Amino acid sequence: MAEIKKQLSSLRRQRTQLNTQLESYQGDSKYTNKNFKHSYDSLKEYFPNANYEELDKVEAFHLKLANILKKEFKQSEDEINLLLSIVKEKISSLESKATHLETAPTISKAILLKYADITKKIEVLKEANKNFSEYAKLKDNLKTEKDKYDEVLKLTIISIEDTLNSLMKDYTDRLYNGEKTAPTIQITDSSHYHFFTPNDTGTGSLCRGLVIFDLVMLNNTKLPAVVHDTIILKHIEDETLEKLIELYNTSSKQVFIAFDRDTTYTKKMQSILNDSKILKLSPGGNELFGRAWNQLKK
Repeated sequence: MAEIKKQLSSLRRQRTQLNTQLESYQGDSKYTNKNFKHSYDSLKEYFPNANYEELDKVEAFHLKLANILKKEFKQSEDEINLLLSIVKEKISSLESKATHLETAPTISKAILLKYADITKKIEVLKEANKNFSEYAKLKDNLKTEKDKYDEVLKLTIISIEDTLNSLMKDYTDRLYNGEKTAPTIQITDSSHYHFFTPNDTGTGSLCRGLVIFDLVMLNNTKLPAVVHDTIILKHIEDETLEKLIELYNTSSKQVFIAFDRDTTYTKKMQSILNDSKILKLSPGGNELFGRAWNQLKK
């Protein structure tokens, strides 16, 4: 009976709060029924040249806003009414139980307390058994799903690795007519990889491999552009660099390179560079900002 009274007290407070909210929404809803259409005849006597069409637009906006609020108020009222009906139903059910208990035969308090204590222990044990069974089930599911994930990840890594190596070999063959080894990537897992050129650990080989990898990624992913600085390109032998420039030129996406010399290369390469040139810098007033920042003033 004490538990029922406690629940009833809480539910009645909820019912009061919901009724208060409902009255508030209903009051606000009445405000949205305001008529926003006005006559500006009196105003025109004093301000004949005013733009009354703009005022009409403002009032039209107010009307739209009022309609939106009206719909929201209606929705909120419906939700509160639904909650009220649920709360009232619970109150009615608990009041019925309270009436039944008041008419039940008298039982000693000691027996009731003992009964309540045993009932609680039974419920705790039932819940513990349920949780244990659920835990065992989830543990088995976790292992199954992890095995599936590991297998999918393994196949995905193999697929990515094979695709990249195949494309990098194709680019290398185009540069060297199939006479040199291509850069290779070995992906250990989703966080670790090894990138190298077999039997070639020189600086030029590392830079060439990086450029080839970047071009493969540029032309076979959603990557929009690639940027290579002169420090990378200057380490690549001239003949290979000329062929790389041709590869740059065949890409349908944007490629930005910084180049510090072009007169020592073939006319074909110079022609590609001149046609693609956006900015050329040189000493004597042709620096990026018109002067050298490190030049001391006399």
